[in-house]
Amino acid sequence: MLKTAGIWVRKARGIAREFQGSLEQMVREAELDDVKKNLDKAAGFSFDDEVKKTIDPRGEIEQALAPPELPHPFADAPKPEEKPAETPAPAPAEPAIQKSDQAGTSASLASDKKATP
Repeated sequence: MLKTAGIWVRKARGIAREFQGSLEQMVREAELDDVKKNLDKAAGFSFDDEVKKTIDPRGEIEQALAPPELPHPFADAPKPEEKPAETPAPAPAEPAIQKSDQAGTSASLASDKKATP
């Protein structure tokens, strides 16, 4: 009977050991999840963002120190008005010389040439 009791005690201890091992494994997994969450949180930590949130939570200092927005000098420059191409003004028309006048004019020019020494 003591032998049988020893076998049952051994089995009970084995079951208790297995149960305790399962609980410890669950705790380790839970701790790993917590550790993983903490690592993810630490990896996503931005020192610059935290400093900005602490020093200038409303962004007033950043706006005050921002350079002014200047318009681009060539972006909205007025374009010169395009003038239509200027056509040369027609030369003043010479009065029409009639053939009879033309003959007399050329004769008078010829006589003027002869008269001038």
